[in-house]
Amino acid sequence: SYLISMGYMEGFYYNPRIDKELLKKHSKGLYALSACLGGVVNKTYLREGEAKAAAVAQEYQGLFEPGHFFLELQQNGLEEQARANQALMSIGRHYNIPMAATADSHYLRPQDSDAHEILMCIGQGKSLQEFRAKMQHSDLLYVRSPQQMHDALGSLCPEAIENTARIARSCNVELNLSDTFLPNYGVPPGMTRESFLEKLAHEGLKRRIKEALYPIDAGSYRARLDYELGVVTKMGFAGYFLIVWDFIRYAKETSVPVGPGRGSGAGSLVAWSLRITDLDPIPYDLLFERFLNPDRVSMPDFDIDFCQDRRGEVLKYVAQKYGRQNVGQIVTYSQLSAKSVIKDVGRVMNLPFAEVNELTKLIPNLVNGKKVSIEQALKL
Repeated sequence: SYLISMGYMEGFYYNPRIDKELLKKHSKGLYALSACLGGVVNKTYLREGEAKAAAVAQEYQGLFEPGHFFLELQQNGLEEQARANQALMSIGRHYNIPMAATADSHYLRPQDSDAHEILMCIGQGKSLQEFRAKMQHSDLLYVRSPQQMHDALGSLCPEAIENTARIARSCNVELNLSDTFLPNYGVPPGMTRESFLEKLAHEGLKRRIKEALYPIDAGSYRARLDYELGVVTKMGFAGYFLIVWDFIRYAKETSVPVGPGRGSGAGSLVAWSLRITDLDPIPYDLLFERFLNPDRVSMPDFDIDFCQDRRGEVLKYVAQKYGRQNVGQIVTYSQLSAKSVIKDVGRVMNLPFAEVNELTKLIPNLVNGKKVSIEQALKL
């Protein structure tokens, strides 16, 4: 949503943030809940009492449409939560703020509780003993079924259960995942993206043929180029090729080192003609269809390497050309390897280093070229 984007793009400070003014401005149609014990209403109650918490709740109530701000009841086995629930229901009755029943879900199943607690320790660099000395941990922070939610909070506040169901019925979102949304590459007057790409590709192929140090059958190359251009046009990816061509051209013109190209994109003669890649695919019988296949519609993906010292210049160019709001970078998720996780868990549980080290030695680094999980290692 717009608010989430603004939180990341303009309000990010350790975490994405938005202010109350922006929230009120764009609150139409939104439902808001007061959050868990870490939310501002509950924190205010636990630190400063019910009267101050009521003032905070009223302030947030005023940011949203009538009946769209809810005080959130939870049941997680913590004494603080039980006290907060009573205070929230009192505030709700006095100021006509509806209640909603939710579950503070940090892991999927009840049996995941111990693993989650240890993962928290790993993330904070604490031992289990240190963590438990400062933090209350609940084994009820899992995803609840409707019946479990009713059993936990139905008798405390039936209205909250009904409101949660009503909110769920009122919320609807449809994400269009079938269409491709790309920035619009501006082409010269009187030309389309398709005709401009065709012009660049044919001109580029002529230069490539002229520069070649090996014999080339120009006719067969032009036929292959026309075939690829036809597929690109049919699948609607002319703009994508132009965008990639443009920022690689910029990098080369400003002496930013660019790799020759990797992956299936090296099978495209259009890419070679545009100097997106530097490998002629025809002598090596590389297939264009591995990169772009009319029978399997999927977004093409060029693997491009830029000098790590100057890649930021290329990113800046793209952001300035198409607008920062239209440019994002791919996220990567890291996983703990089997050996690393054993070492981390051993440290968290204060196990002797020598004992943990012996355990890690039992896990091979690679099997058939792939990393081994603990489950796989137990079977070896």
